[in-house]
Amino acid sequence: MFERITSRLLALACMMLVGLACSDNPVLKPTPLGVSVGPYHACARYAESVQCWGAVDTPTETVNYGQALTPTLSHPKAVAAGLFHTCAIDDTGLQCWGAVCPPEVPECAAAELNDLITPPPFNHPIAVAAGLVHTCAVDENGNETTVECWGNNDNGQLDVPVLQHPRAISVGAFHSCALDDSGVVCWGAVPTQENPDIDFGQAAVPLLDHPIMINASVTDTCTIDAGGVECWGLNDLLETLTQWRIPVLDRPTDVSLSGNVGCAIDANGLTCWNGNVDDNHIISNLPSFSLPQSVAVGLTDYACAIDVSGVVCWGNNDYQQLVHP
Repeated sequence: MFERITSRLLALACMMLVGLACSDNPVLKPTPLGVSVGPYHACARYAESVQCWGAVDTPTETVNYGQALTPTLSHPKAVAAGLFHTCAIDDTGLQCWGAVCPPEVPECAAAELNDLITPPPFNHPIAVAAGLVHTCAVDENGNETTVECWGNNDNGQLDVPVLQHPRAISVGAFHSCALDDSGVVCWGAVPTQENPDIDFGQAAVPLLDHPIMINASVTDTCTIDAGGVECWGLNDLLETLTQWRIPVLDRPTDVSLSGNVGCAIDANGLTCWNGNVDDNHIISNLPSFSLPQSVAVGLTDYACAIDVSGVVCWGNNDYQQLVHP
């Protein structure tokens, strides 16, 4: 009798919890600790592993270069999904996988891209960010922290300036940004003869009041400071031209912007907005969330967020980037 009552109580408790498989022998799902998205694939970090998905070829596009084939990791602490590569920090240090940038891609002409998945030596990496064709990481050595970047440097995105104890990093397509004791510092987006139209102000940091995070996208950069969400770059220009506006947010804790779409988490949940684009998969397919914790917006019109139920992805699914384990 006691066992039957106990079983029923467990089943009742199970039904009241989100993310718990309801059975006589309930199995807890692992709790996601972080999520990162690239154009074609996404990755989630758990206490004991990293899971990546997507990067499935289409009849007209080859996008699978091994970036979603996660190696064995020991207690991963960070993961960053790039274009054709992924990097993670675990107990052994910094590991990157995927393919060298395919030669048929125009951006892959630079010889230094051969080393994109072979990071330089690090003492104790604590943060990593992967862009389209370059990557940056924060290294710790005693009381000192530094930023080192590798990959393509056509636009100065590897030319790290003097930083004051950097602790976070984020990279876009042509620029890089760090959060240090002085605030947000960005560099890169230097026009060249081959790419004269890449400077949209994404590296020109405005006056900020105690920023707490940083998110760099292809042509924009966002942060959260004492005034709320602040963004600058191309969409800042579009704001003047097309009434593109960041919605009113109540104590935001996370923001991600890519292309014409931005998403943020505040006291009221998860909110997404778009620029001068009428048909957008992220906006039109926005799911409901119970308690969203973090969000990442992908360049190919999709997004992933961590909720109490686990990782939730929505939007465009051309490369199976919504089909997570």
